[in-house]
Amino acid sequence: MDKNSLISPVWRLNNLYTITTKEGKVVPFRPTEYQNRIIKAVYEKNRRRIIVLKARRMGMSTLIDLMALDSAYFSPNFQASIVDLTQGDASEKLKTKCRFALDNFHEELKEKLVADSSKQLAFQNGSTINAGKNARGGTNQFLHISEWGPIAYEDPRRSEEIMTGALPSADTGIIMVESTFKGGKGGHFYDLIKRSMETPDHQKTDKDFWFYFFPWYDDHRHTLNGDIGQIDSETTEYLSEMESELGITFTPGQKLWYFKTKCEQGIFMFREYPTTPEEAFRAPVEGAIYGDIISTIRSKGQIRPLAYDSAYPVYTSWDLGWADSTSVWFWQLIGNQVYWLKNITVQRTTAGEMATLIRDTGIPIAGHFLPHDAAAVKGGSGLNYQAELEKAGLMHTKVVPRTRDIWTGINQMRDILQRSWFAREECKEGLEALEAYHTKDIHSTATITKEPVHDWASHPADAARYAAEAINLGMVVDNSGLSREHQQRVTRPRRRALSGIKL
Repeated sequence: MDKNSLISPVWRLNNLYTITTKEGKVVPFRPTEYQNRIIKAVYEKNRRRIIVLKARRMGMSTLIDLMALDSAYFSPNFQASIVDLTQGDASEKLKTKCRFALDNFHEELKEKLVADSSKQLAFQNGSTINAGKNARGGTNQFLHISEWGPIAYEDPRRSEEIMTGALPSADTGIIMVESTFKGGKGGHFYDLIKRSMETPDHQKTDKDFWFYFFPWYDDHRHTLNGDIGQIDSETTEYLSEMESELGITFTPGQKLWYFKTKCEQGIFMFREYPTTPEEAFRAPVEGAIYGDIISTIRSKGQIRPLAYDSAYPVYTSWDLGWADSTSVWFWQLIGNQVYWLKNITVQRTTAGEMATLIRDTGIPIAGHFLPHDAAAVKGGSGLNYQAELEKAGLMHTKVVPRTRDIWTGINQMRDILQRSWFAREECKEGLEALEAYHTKDIHSTATITKEPVHDWASHPADAARYAAEAINLGMVVDNSGLSREHQQRVTRPRRRALSGIKL
């Protein structure tokens, strides 16, 4: 073996390591075309932070863990960490990627381990590779975060720990994030992708992530032999549109693979095997609370450019937060129809600042419906949030009594959603939150129950739910006696367009 070649990590990755295939075969690791794009990004372009959105099982975690192993093995006092959805998942990567490669290493290069467990490999040169659910301790020169999309969806609190603990632990090192997508347009993983996509290359620094997307068709294994005549017209039309949009041509085998896999995956095909990043972002959310109704009203044309009618009162409903978000919906109740005009969701904003935001819209508000915690007195000021709003000049506030069972309010909101209209652009982010609002399973001794997840989507969802609860409690002016002509007039062009007012 040429010892001069060992100096190059690119050569080492192409020549020294062994892996197992999907079929269980032991083979030398030879990077694929898309894996080589990541190798070049790190070792040739010196990119320190990489974020990868991918189709399922494309071997990206294998590559990254071999990169971690290579760095630790050939660099003294080097710390690498693998963070995954569960401890078991992280330990499995340590075992099947790193430990397996060591077991099959060249005899002349083998170095004895001084620690070997499901959570750590430690080498005689002082380097370690750790595996777990977080990486807050120590200083990492290499950090691999796997499946951050599902983590952000299933466990927002741990996602916050990764953001505030794991990332800073590798502040000057290499950070590799790879994941499928889950959970709608929000959360830490989505925010990192969005920021990476929106930051021009010439403005990126060592603190910025470089975004890479690997769709299903990049994997040469995604092909089948067979009769392509069985592919249905919907799939044929979709693939044709993608070919035109992307400027590529799918092989007959790729088309058949996509069709068969779509039959297996159903509505989750976009999430598991996206063709474009946007497909992954708009994939259905598991456990979605309002997603089915929003899909229905969208198909009925109830999400569209909407006008504001000054003849009818406008209300707001709120969800409060500081470290989290404060979210406010503007809406009108006309007859039994609810017209959602605007959603504002902001972070770290005081009651006084919120009052200014609302007042600056220029719309007279008939009533502001606040959650029960708005009545809680704060220790410092001696005032509650409601009093602080009124002190700032925002009048006509009312506190919605706390519901004993959140599902009562959720069911009221589901009922109101069916007779709701949304301003398409002004409510866009709020609608995305309503679609992503979802449940998680809570395991007790003998049962499994579901409860809503508290994350980025829950704030606009709670603010909207307080509107539904206020309506059902009779706290809103009753407009049900309006004439049919007046009820229909709200959708006519002669109403004031939202673009004509500052909302």
